[in-house]
Amino acid sequence: MVYYEFSNHPFSTSPRTGVTANIVLGSPKKNCEGVGICRIERARDHQKKSAHRACLCTAKALLSAKDDQHLLIFLVKHSLAACAVKKHFQGEFFQMEEPVMLPEAIRQELALPTPFWLSAGHYEITDIGHHLALKVALSPALTPSEHLFIS
Repeated sequence: MVYYEFSNHPFSTSPRTGVTANIVLGSPKKNCEGVGICRIERARDHQKKSAHRACLCTAKALLSAKDDQHLLIFLVKHSLAACAVKKHFQGEFFQMEEPVMLPEAIRQELALPTPFWLSAGHYEITDIGHHLALKVALSPALTPSEHLFIS
């Protein structure tokens, strides 16, 4: 597993612009159990999709992408349940067991050029007051023709 750190913190102040979203914590292949990011939902879509699953660990977040290499995720601390903090944010690094696709609507709002995955790995957690910040590596999604050469 790859560890990602950053010495020049892009999180010197609280976020001011970006896309509001809800982060469902967990592992996609484990039905949102485990650790990592299970999925990302636009804030306005979250209530109708997840209202019936109160057991999910979720967090409100602001997403920002200054380039197509990293997604900056600013998790609102007061939106995290104590059990989510204990399970996902105890140490110095946030663990993502597997990659997760950045939803198309959010990709467009962030003005990223192509579809992207958030890469699996360990990401440094930066505490910036009211937010926990992550700088997650992005990997371009393969096109259907690229899948043919890998199979």
